[in-house]
Amino acid sequence: MKRTICFILAALFVLLFTACNTGKNNTTTSTTSTQIVSGSQEDQTASAEYDDTIVFSFITDVTSLDCQFANDGYSWSISKMVYNNLVKYNSDDEITADLAESYELSDDGLTWRFKLRQGIMFHNGKSLTVDDVKFTFDRALDPGNGFPITNIINMVDSTEIIDGHTFAIHLKYSFGPFLNLLASPFLGILDREYVEKYGDSFGLNAESINGTGPYKLVSWSTDEEVVLVRNEEYFGTLAKTKNLIYRPIPDASARIIALETGEVDFIYSIPTIEIPRLQENANITVSQKSGIGVMFFRFGCNDTIMSNSLVRQAINFAVDRREIYEVCFKGRGEISTAPMGSGIWGYKNLGVIEQDLDKARALLAQAGYPDGFETRIITTPFYDKSTEAAEIMSDQLAKIGITARIEVLEWSTHVEMRSGKTPDEFDWPIFFMGMGSATGDADGMMRGLLTTTETGTNVRNYGFYSNQELDELVFEAMGETDPVRRKELYEKAANILYFEDPPGVYLIESVTVAAYTNKLENPTISRFAYFTFENATKKK
Repeated sequence: MKRTICFILAALFVLLFTACNTGKNNTTTSTTSTQIVSGSQEDQTASAEYDDTIVFSFITDVTSLDCQFANDGYSWSISKMVYNNLVKYNSDDEITADLAESYELSDDGLTWRFKLRQGIMFHNGKSLTVDDVKFTFDRALDPGNGFPITNIINMVDSTEIIDGHTFAIHLKYSFGPFLNLLASPFLGILDREYVEKYGDSFGLNAESINGTGPYKLVSWSTDEEVVLVRNEEYFGTLAKTKNLIYRPIPDASARIIALETGEVDFIYSIPTIEIPRLQENANITVSQKSGIGVMFFRFGCNDTIMSNSLVRQAINFAVDRREIYEVCFKGRGEISTAPMGSGIWGYKNLGVIEQDLDKARALLAQAGYPDGFETRIITTPFYDKSTEAAEIMSDQLAKIGITARIEVLEWSTHVEMRSGKTPDEFDWPIFFMGMGSATGDADGMMRGLLTTTETGTNVRNYGFYSNQELDELVFEAMGETDPVRRKELYEKAANILYFEDPPGVYLIESVTVAAYTNKLENPTISRFAYFTFENATKKK
């Protein structure tokens, strides 16, 4: 089953990273009628104080609920409430059991064994089996599917069913943050029967979704709303609120008004300029949480000029990050001090790269462009202030003779062009985007996103960056079990990415900013830029 991936990085990030799906046709998405479930008799005790429905809104519709395919925080916010993983993060961002009641690592560090909980049911009443777990991982490992997760888990050698409740994953080499990886949204456990039944439409309509999570998906009207209802048979603690409704509102002003008027209870993707006003509203809480991503101008290293490392170094010294930060991003992040966020394991503060025009001109001359050159900077309104940042950067580059024309693309075009294109098809010398770690570890920030592409396309390595020394450091760190040695390797890799051979101009390490009514209690705001509501309640 061949599919092309298109990645979104939703204001993080994301991101990882954030993604959309061009290989799967989203027009098949269900338009079944909204189904709101009234509180049971037991729920009525609390109904006088709490509402039975929470409405939340982001900038765009869910792209896919095939969790191995989707790569954006919006889709993750839904899938993390519909599916479960073998393990998960708790409220303190620590790994704990989920579908697996226990797990252990072999003495040689190469085999993980997971004992599944018994009696877990999918939403349709079918029992979860160890075969479903094996199928999920084998599907993720199949390179023919074109999933982003495939390269992320390429340390996995094979999977094995030990008995009716025990599953093993055999690694090619020891990998320190493996449990963190298993908790990522990519590895929710799927129902084999549903995947095989729905084929390429799996994850694109309400009928094809069958998880084990605290909420069931009951309807999905494209670009209008997704409706979730509490899973009364959930094996864990039952969700606090009966119904959840997700309504995408693309326009930021409309989304903010919807929050202020009570039409929605929670929003994400807030323009920087609006944050102070929302903070002054006594009825609204603005949450800012340190994330795991950075925002930067990435280089298309397949471009004839940008392939020259000296040119990329020159541009880095020509840019005044402090000016861009003050004008565009102050209040929603900090100026970058490394090629990763400070919340990522392996981070080391390398300092802010200060503007040095003389050094920039010297590097440009050394690269063979003493009089500068013409280039383009690609942005999209999807990334707040990205075009304004590009305008400032263009003015700064002009000071060393570089003429940079700005192109603003619609989000769908932006996503399509940086998703599975070959070097001949991709023509973006400089482009704005976010990047983050799905594991909270430096491995997730570097491997795949910045190591040499294994597919020959820009799936994950969007700008075709390639540095052999970096590859060697990242893959050595991947198999290193000594945390001190791992940090040493990542520090060397970070110096390459930040100073010696930069893949982009790092601007800010981002924070996840969300706003919600004061009536809403205990929404889960993940540092991975997704949001869930299984523990949330809303006062009337």
